[in-house]
Amino acid sequence: MGCVLHLVAWALVAAVPCPDRSTALQAHHLPAAPARAAFPWAPPLLTLQERLAEEGKRKDRRNSCGLLKEIHVLEKSTQKLTDAIDAAPIPLFGDREADVREAAAELAAVCAAMRDGLEPLERQVREVFHRIVRSRVEGLDSSMHNAD
Repeated sequence: MGCVLHLVAWALVAAVPCPDRSTALQAHHLPAAPARAAFPWAPPLLTLQERLAEEGKRKDRRNSCGLLKEIHVLEKSTQKLTDAIDAAPIPLFGDREADVREAAAELAAVCAAMRDGLEPLERQVREVFHRIVRSRVEGLDSSMHNAD
């Protein structure tokens, strides 16, 4: 269980932006790999770990905020809007105004898609967390009843 939780935490660090992401993804921070034959779930877990590590090494992702596609798109849309605003003289006229509006609309669409996609994920994460807490409490309760 500890190995699985460690991999999940490591995958979240890889997916979501954080200040120390680059050091957290280095090999010495990877979860300890279980022996392939020790557990039936070990080979898929190791394959997933390898795929995440390879994705982090890809050239276009090296200086990116995170591995989530949505965060990558959000970063690109924000950069496009920033470039459009920086290149436009104030006050905005004609094509420059249209470029800024288009970039802002693209960023708004990305934000809406992230919000719509994150709400179900947030519910699922909350449900899994509550299940883990319940199972741990039940395990502690049963061990205390067995001790009596």
